[in-house]
Amino acid sequence: MIAAALGLSLVAWLAIIVSRRIAEPLRLISQDLEKISLFIFDSPAAKPSFIQEVEVVRQNTARMKSSLRSFGRYIPADLVRELLLSGHEAELGGTRHTLTVQFSDIAGFTTISEKISAECLVEELGLYFSLMTESLQMYGGTLDKYMGDGIMAFFNAPRAVAQHEAKACLAALESQRRLTTDRKQRRAGGRPEFRARIGLASGEVIIGNIGTPERFAYTVIGDVVNLASRLEALCKFYGVSIIACARVRAATGDTFEWRALDRVAVVGRSSGTAIYELLGTAGDLAEEARARRDAYESALKHYYDGCFEQARKEFLEISRHDPDDLAAQRMGERAERLFLEPPKENWTGIFVHTQK
Repeated sequence: MIAAALGLSLVAWLAIIVSRRIAEPLRLISQDLEKISLFIFDSPAAKPSFIQEVEVVRQNTARMKSSLRSFGRYIPADLVRELLLSGHEAELGGTRHTLTVQFSDIAGFTTISEKISAECLVEELGLYFSLMTESLQMYGGTLDKYMGDGIMAFFNAPRAVAQHEAKACLAALESQRRLTTDRKQRRAGGRPEFRARIGLASGEVIIGNIGTPERFAYTVIGDVVNLASRLEALCKFYGVSIIACARVRAATGDTFEWRALDRVAVVGRSSGTAIYELLGTAGDLAEEARARRDAYESALKHYYDGCFEQARKEFLEISRHDPDDLAAQRMGERAERLFLEPPKENWTGIFVHTQK
């Protein structure tokens, strides 16, 4: 009887050990699968099991986790989570939504690419894209796509972002701040330096799965997208880093420091809009920079009022103190032309850009 009791105790003890060796991996696998269903991949992997069936499940789960993590590098993770939580299959179609769209690209990229090898260029671009994407994600932005050296992103989808216009501005400023630090490090190492031009526009767009039933992409289309792209291109014309449309400026109130740049009709758009240079958050401007901004806006008011000679003089004075202010230089030249050849009576101050 004693021997039988000892035998039963031993069997029970072995049964407990074996059940734990089976149950523990299954518990970890179950937790892993639950997180995978939410497109979250931070859970630890289960240890290998001596039970063949459990080990097969563990290996397949790890393989699926790795594949989905790779898949998440191609499309916005938040979008996948929303789709998984809805329980519905992705379908072709879009809805109207108000977003802030951001376009950015690298100034002088062609010149940079000519000076380094293709392999080096890919590596340096990867570092640049990481920096820019981190700035976007910090403020709730959704990366739409990389386009050569350009980036398209938007705010307020697929998840709602409160005050998305302000968040887009903060992301743009954060990008420029990081790039300033990055250039110092690159200069010290003799590596190519990157400067970004950024355009911001806000308004109603169509957002959703655009394409064909067999292949589509989650993206946005509409006039606002075109405007953001054109404003990014205008950064080169005016010699500035960030340009936003009037709607973004109005929506953000006194949160930021702005400089009114011009009234323009961009390529591909018949209507005009006031455009603004984003200078920093409220209170960031030094007294001298604030004085230059105020002087420019004073000259711009004379320009809008049709006082072209006075505008020319003021823009010229700004350029004399700051030769790098390309916007003041261009506006001064334009005011001079208009003084010599006055516009028609229905003067609106809108300058029509004919080149991208």
